[in-house]
Amino acid sequence: MNCASCGSVHREGRRFCGKCGAPLAKVCAACNAVNDNDESFCGQCGAAARLAIARGRHLEVAALLRDAVDLFESMKMPFWVAVTRLEHAEGLITQGRSADADDLLALASATFAELHAVPWHRRATQAAHDGPAAKEAATALPA
Repeated sequence: MNCASCGSVHREGRRFCGKCGAPLAKVCAACNAVNDNDESFCGQCGAAARLAIARGRHLEVAALLRDAVDLFESMKMPFWVAVTRLEHAEGLITQGRSADADDLLALASATFAELHAVPWHRRATQAAHDGPAAKEAATALPA
């Protein structure tokens, strides 16, 4: 595997260049699979929105997240619909767009409450309270 920044060669499985420190691959936030820097979708789980977020492609994110919600709804997966809405809302909050996040947070919070997903409900409630003060979306699974 070659570093895109400095060209040095590294063995497979490395995440960062030992010479310049640049990331050698993107790690999917959905499933932790290692993806090449030029890939738009996760090769393991197909997640596109999280890769777009990680790469700062904010224009693509909303459409990809709407597609994910539609897919999860068609598969009757309410938990994942709510997770997607929550992460979309957290992303909007970090961009200073709290008002745009309100409906997404309300829907996600209601679903988590209905499913008794306490850590996720807590995360949605916290995001709603943080509003513009939120600096960074929490992308790790709740403890």
